[in-house]
Amino acid sequence: LSFVLLRTAYSPLLDTSLSKEETRIFSEEFSKRNLSYHNLKTRKSGQYRFADLHLELPETMELSEAHRICDEVENSLNSRLKNLEINIHVEPIDHR
Repeated sequence: LSFVLLRTAYSPLLDTSLSKEETRIFSEEFSKRNLSYHNLKTRKSGQYRFADLHLELPETMELSEAHRICDEVENSLNSRLKNLEINIHVEPIDHR
């Protein structure tokens, strides 16, 4: 009982990973755009959410197009997950 009380009291103060439901939102957002990503790292600290991932885009894609895609994904994720700070690292993929 005391462990449960301590965990409940201190849980909001400790960093944890996002829940399965929250991480599923990432999969949904990238899948509906037919985009591939990997190395998703998440954490939650109080009411704030943090995510870091690697987005795979064709190496021949224009920088402005890659930026537009990242902005679109960020905006969509921010509308579904409040207080989200996300870092997207674009990785060029050679599709030859």
